[in-house]
Amino acid sequence: MNKAYNPRKPNGVGVRGGDDGELDLASGDVLTVTKADSGSDFLVCRALYVGTGGNMQVLTEKGQTVLFKNIPDGATIPIRCTRVFSTNSTVSDVLAMR
Repeated sequence: MNKAYNPRKPNGVGVRGGDDGELDLASGDVLTVTKADSGSDFLVCRALYVGTGGNMQVLTEKGQTVLFKNIPDGATIPIRCTRVFSTNSTVSDVLAMR
């Protein structure tokens, strides 16, 4: 089930989106990702770093659920997302880069 995108929705890290509809992201911030199927999403990231590879299911900025398969160790995935699901995700040591 996809939830509707709300650019001003508060989350565990802050608020997504500015008054002009653009995302207010602090460049250079890195967050440790905790995989979860529900709860607070993290602020939209520009990419995910995967320390230990495997499969990774994410929720994109626009609410689409995507499963990446066979990600190698040390890969950087350039995707704007707000969650890494615990279901279907075997990766670990994931960092969100903003």
